[in-house]
Amino acid sequence: MPLLLEDLKEGNPKPVYTSDEYPDITLSPKPMWGLLDIKKYASLSLQYSRGCPFDCEFCSITMLNGRKPRTKTFEQFISEFETIYKLGWRGAISVVDDNFIGNKRKLKDEVLPGLINWSKQSKYPFNFIA
Repeated sequence: MPLLLEDLKEGNPKPVYTSDEYPDITLSPKPMWGLLDIKKYASLSLQYSRGCPFDCEFCSITMLNGRKPRTKTFEQFISEFETIYKLGWRGAISVVDDNFIGNKRKLKDEVLPGLINWSKQSKYPFNFIA
């Protein structure tokens, strides 16, 4: 993206750009759910990770997002739940990852225990779909 932006600034964009690097998901901004009329939705969506360590023949994820799972920090992920909670959302949250269990160790050791604790403290406001 930086090369495209620089070329656009100079008025000389190329027709195709390629890279071997994948975006750092920890740099993703928090979605602006406040712009939504959440009463019109059956569920809201959050993304925790991109990429998948597997290479299933029917799936294009590894070609698009790589084989190494990249995750948000636990603090980022919980902050997004907090934001949705403060907006008054109660109900289904769809975790829209390439492969939610792509980094099993981090998920088991940090994310799920923290999410369980947060849910318990918040009186279980959400049900989850992954």
